[in-house]
Amino acid sequence: MGVAPHFYFAQDELFLIPVEHIDRTGVSAAFADELERRGVPSASREVFDRAMQLLWPALEALAKRRPDTFVPPRATNVFVLREGAPWPPYFRPFEGMSAVVYACDLDPEVSCPEHAAFQLLVSERLGQTRRAGAALREALPFLLSLDDPAAERLAAAARRTRRPDAAPLAALADLLPALRAGARCEGLHELEPLPAGFARVKGTPLALDRALAPNLQAVMKQWDAVAAELSEAHSARQRVSSGAAHASSVLAALVAEPPEVLIVDRAGETVWDPSTPTDTARLGEALRGVGDRPLDSLLRDLRLVSAVTRRFFESVEGARDLAVPTGSLEEAGGVYVHHDRRLIAYALEQPSFAPLAEQAPPYHRLLLAARTIHEWGHLAVDGGVVPVPAARQRAFTAACSALGDTFSRIVNALPRHAADEAELELRELRDEGTRLADLPFSRLEDYRANLLMKRLLPDEVLQAYVRANVRSLAAEPVKMLRKLARYAYEVQYLWLAELDDPWQYVEKSTYFAEEYIGSGLVERRLVEELFARVRSICECYEVDASRVAAPDAAAHDAIRRAFS
Repeated sequence: MGVAPHFYFAQDELFLIPVEHIDRTGVSAAFADELERRGVPSASREVFDRAMQLLWPALEALAKRRPDTFVPPRATNVFVLREGAPWPPYFRPFEGMSAVVYACDLDPEVSCPEHAAFQLLVSERLGQTRRAGAALREALPFLLSLDDPAAERLAAAARRTRRPDAAPLAALADLLPALRAGARCEGLHELEPLPAGFARVKGTPLALDRALAPNLQAVMKQWDAVAAELSEAHSARQRVSSGAAHASSVLAALVAEPPEVLIVDRAGETVWDPSTPTDTARLGEALRGVGDRPLDSLLRDLRLVSAVTRRFFESVEGARDLAVPTGSLEEAGGVYVHHDRRLIAYALEQPSFAPLAEQAPPYHRLLLAARTIHEWGHLAVDGGVVPVPAARQRAFTAACSALGDTFSRIVNALPRHAADEAELELRELRDEGTRLADLPFSRLEDYRANLLMKRLLPDEVLQAYVRANVRSLAAEPVKMLRKLARYAYEVQYLWLAELDDPWQYVEKSTYFAEEYIGSGLVERRLVEELFARVRSICECYEVDASRVAAPDAAAHDAIRRAFS
């Protein structure tokens, strides 16, 4: 395996089955061996394999019969929560690119392949619907596609499960025979004419016996209610506090060993500064009433940010003198370089994470390390630390010219139905003063910052960053050519992270191939050429080794200790 295996098992409470080791038959042989070495029972891996062998062709058949209604199957990063894991079942370590199941879903003593396939599908759909009941409804076509013995096995497993959302699963199992008799689905049944007493379910491929609809609604509402209960129970655990003494101990730790990080409030006002570590009044007020787990997690976050900052300062020549731009839009992200204090500012309220309300979820600190070094990396890029060396200038110029040529050939070869849309989009770009070939360049500073990340931090940081940032754009409101250019840039991270087969990752997990190649929009050879052109530009950039010292194994281990 190209990626160090410890990345997949970096957290005690769960492990990761990654996209690149999943296909329609289950996990790869190499990853099966790794699971066995890590003590995962072979029987559980076999349940997962059989689940994929059921789910993939079922979704594939639906998409083939009704391509305007159903999306084809895709692989995603699958997290398996171990027994007793303290996390709710509906969180997502990599938003839009991960599903979460429980170890009991893969335990043949209580589960079965049909139940495991159902849970994988519900979890993947939950990332799109954001509601448990709606995710259940999205999974109904799969339930209706099963034969009677398979449906009975699924229902029996649903009644046996040890999942915390067992109650709505049992309710679904009880309803399943009536559902299979009283529901019709596009791609599985003829809907016209509808049987007497049936009605279409608006916005879905389903038709239901009207007498059945209230029962299904009740199960969906129960699923939503249990999801809310589990979320509140998790929040309640986070609020448990041993009193003011715990917050005082966190403040004392900051005074004793001040991390190199500013702490700011929602408005960006500093509430703690390492240059005056004993001035803890404002931070102490902010921490009043915060639970023990979030407090301990906050302290670990701050120490990690500090450790990454020290790595940057120690490794990059002249790091403390690099210019910091003012008025950075990145300040909206919750972790950014403060333009006055020249330190990372860590906000107590962030767009996607509430440090005072919850402890950091799995893989959070890997992404926090990535964000921290990425912010510093932008300063280094602006300071010329990641240039195109003189020896590569000619290749860079040629690669830029070749990219423009490839884009032109893609546009000229568009089918008639897409050509008019493309012309409108190109006109908009011209009005903005932008060429199509310029679009990938708007993100090249990010790539250069991530080259520095790869050099300075352990490999698992880049692995987490890639899985969180290379995702499907199919549902995003981005026009055709802009989206193509964005894909062409973002997939470069797969090559940067040295995944075994980046193309396979793109094809299995993003719907890119269906949207652009399978639709006849762009020939595969031109897409491959486009990706290669952007990659040839990216590969011209290089970290200036004369200005950046490479850390040794001990330095990486020190950063890894801060991840925990």
